[in-house]
Amino acid sequence: MFFQLPFVSYFFLVYAVVILLSRPFMGHLMDQHNENFVIYPTLITTALGLCAIARMHSVWVMLLSAVLVGLGFGNFQSAIQEIVTKVVASDRLAQATSTYFIFFDMALGFGPCLLGLVVPALGYRGLFTMVALFAIIGLPLYYLVHGRHIQK
Repeated sequence: MFFQLPFVSYFFLVYAVVILLSRPFMGHLMDQHNENFVIYPTLITTALGLCAIARMHSVWVMLLSAVLVGLGFGNFQSAIQEIVTKVVASDRLAQATSTYFIFFDMALGFGPCLLGLVVPALGYRGLFTMVALFAIIGLPLYYLVHGRHIQK
């Protein structure tokens, strides 16, 4: 089976390298334009990467998914953190940052446990497709909560 190949360990290596190389570029784009210019593409790229994982059939698709998820989720996470620090008053910055990381850590901790409950019903392909749909649902949610308030 494909998942038993030694190449699976390269997924997170590629993911980490893509994040390391792309974050300065994405930060520059946010500074030049605005956060919407980065958030919408990162959500779409995350969804594409998760769909690639769901349909994975070779090492190359796995590595492509690592690139896409690194560009997407890896930059989405830091862009949202920047938005949090931008929209709060400076005297509330510590509370906002800690609240952000508390919920981010809770999502990383409890999310896989909860998603694991749907694996028997959906399988892994269905699971990754479902999570890709969550990223797509994030597009209008982000717009409603923050994106529509951004000055062009």
